[in-house]
Amino acid sequence: MSDVAETTQPTEPAYPDSKYAWYVTSLLLVAYILSFVDRQIMSLLIEPIKADLGLTDKAAYIERASLPDELVCPLAQAPETAPYFSMIILTKGADPWL
Repeated sequence: MSDVAETTQPTEPAYPDSKYAWYVTSLLLVAYILSFVDRQIMSLLIEPIKADLGLTDKAAYIERASLPDELVCPLAQAPETAPYFSMIILTKGADPWL
């Protein structure tokens, strides 16, 4: 037998502390909720902003841009539901880049 005593080295835990894991999870949940609420607020405010600035008359609706079934029409004639690949272009004045 050896006279040298076996030394055991403390091992680090494989996972973070449970409290820290729940803290990070709840922080990510709050960030997700704020992201969702932010998008909902913008969707509620977009119509009054367009009407207030008088941009509705000059707005164009573009659906599936650069695809074979592309649709471009005035915003007043746009369908109620829009696919993911759609956008509204607003111009203010004669120059479309203003």
